[in-house]
Amino acid sequence: MTFCVCFDIDGTLFDTRELVRQSYSDVGVVMPNSAWGLPWQDWLDSETLHDSKTERYITRLDETPPPILSAAETLNILIGEGLCDIAFATGASSEAATVLLLQLDLNMSVYAHTTNASSDRKIEFLSSLRIVHEDNVVYVDDDELAGMRIARAAGVTFVHYKDQAPLLLMEEIWTA
Repeated sequence: MTFCVCFDIDGTLFDTRELVRQSYSDVGVVMPNSAWGLPWQDWLDSETLHDSKTERYITRLDETPPPILSAAETLNILIGEGLCDIAFATGASSEAATVLLLQLDLNMSVYAHTTNASSDRKIEFLSSLRIVHEDNVVYVDDDELAGMRIARAAGVTFVHYKDQAPLLLMEEIWTA
């Protein structure tokens, strides 16, 4: 039986909030505070504007890499020790997720992931992980309410990332 930890990316592994906001602003969209952590489809009516934001965001990621958060150190410990399988679920585009994850220089070649994920898609993804890993899945997200709702709907355990130290986050994952 294997254990799987699935990480959100934006706000959990990287502090991308300001880069996302700036990228939306570049295309004339003011991102409301309440939209952070939500799939873009939940608050923005224009796929064209979102696509334009994504192009600008990729450029910004290359120009100014965002700060890496302490959960990334926890991720590297889990990978280094081979303690579990790792997955990623994010609302970010595949291109943005790839740019971000490459910045972590992860010592792994294969991982499960879903990108451009609405809440429903994250639920489906986590549910499939739960089947493969015989109910031994933990979802780590910085957005407490959305993360808890997604994890509950998928039938997996939720750990709220709130900038805790890497070993404290690891303890929360193992005791969840």
